[in-house]
Amino acid sequence: MDKLIRIRDISNRYDITARTLRYYEDIGLLTSIRSDEVSYRMYDEDAIRRIEQILILRKLNISIKDIKRDTTGSEVVLDVLKKKIESIDDEISLLYQLKEIVFDFIQEIETLNFTVESDIKQLYDKAKEIEMQITNVDYI
Repeated sequence: MDKLIRIRDISNRYDITARTLRYYEDIGLLTSIRSDEVSYRMYDEDAIRRIEQILILRKLNISIKDIKRDTTGSEVVLDVLKKKIESIDDEISLLYQLKEIVFDFIQEIETLNFTVESDIKQLYDKAKEIEMQITNVDYI
């Protein structure tokens, strides 16, 4: 029989709370072994590998929902990671758009004279325009 490790030891080893481990079990991501002699959860080598896999995917900011899919096969893991790359690309694109909006705003501010009342109104109008552009950007 594989060597079993207590939940407390797993928690300390991987810097994860016992509550999180129990949650992973409750939603079906993980299984533990319990015996009549002990009341705490024990994990075998397969469960430890699964914990490591879950932790790696979480560090990559993969959602629990995506991890919950059958991520034991490498095809599913690759699919999730490819989707993550697409999401990162979308975020990069959005940041470039926001950078351009902020840069345009800086240029507008540099050309305005804050002592002239009409320039303050123009600045306010530009700020509202930029706010509309930001709220209308498609962000996935």
